[in-house]
Amino acid sequence: MPLKNSLSMNNCIFTGKFLGENIGRSGGFVGCLDEDAFTIGNCYFLPEEITVDVDDVEKNCYLFAYPDTTITESYAMRKLNSVYTLLTTVSFNKMQNGTLLYSEPGNDDVYEKIQLSGNDYYCKGILNYSNSYSLLYDYTGSQIELQGTLSCTYYNRYYSNSQRDLVENTDYVIEIRNSDNEVVTQIVDLGQYKFVAKGIGNYSGEKQLSTFEVIPAFSGSGTEEDPYLLTNDQDWHYFVVKMRATNEYQEAHTFFKLTADIGSTESPITEYAGYSSSRPFRGTLDGNGKT
Repeated sequence: MPLKNSLSMNNCIFTGKFLGENIGRSGGFVGCLDEDAFTIGNCYFLPEEITVDVDDVEKNCYLFAYPDTTITESYAMRKLNSVYTLLTTVSFNKMQNGTLLYSEPGNDDVYEKIQLSGNDYYCKGILNYSNSYSLLYDYTGSQIELQGTLSCTYYNRYYSNSQRDLVENTDYVIEIRNSDNEVVTQIVDLGQYKFVAKGIGNYSGEKQLSTFEVIPAFSGSGTEEDPYLLTNDQDWHYFVVKMRATNEYQEAHTFFKLTADIGSTESPITEYAGYSSSRPFRGTLDGNGKT
């Protein structure tokens, strides 16, 4: 029904059925509003069954209310095949500040556990992080000591004032994994590694935060008489990675030389160095007649 005056809805729960065809200007809590003066707070939309397409842009079907509404500390789920799941097609602007819940945490991100009526649900937020670790380490054949710090902040974009600093070993742990996604405690071998935040306590799921790589030293010393030698595709990759992570090759007196063709039609070279003004290549690369 059309409502002309301001209206607030608080401390309500819907566990019935939201059925029928998309008739337009519909919503899970309020079907139609002619004014924007409407607020929803501490409300749960947990329908037993839902057939209305709550993301029908043409007909303006909304999950909570139509039209734009102020929604705080509220939750919404959908039940499919007796399992509550996120309605994946709901766009962010349709939920305002409400929260979408999962019945189980996924493995694609960190989820916060929310308890409603004695049941556990999980909301997916945004895990931001700051990382002072290096992106690149030189291979030595011995264990590499990583120096740096990594901290996480959790933000639920559907929930008001929800940004918070997570506490390591209380809310999450940091794992270092190799390219096979195996947890490693010592960094010795060549290859790519990644930092993964894994939720614990009131948080579940995991998220890859950043990567780093251990690379070998080039043959040669980098002088004009004894240039660094690039012998294959992998050497070119190491060259690009080091250019992007350090200032080591930005001096004009650094010399490189190709000793073999790199790349092919089946496996072309797609990485390039000197990709930004902050990491220019000022050295000398001798193509040596190679491609």
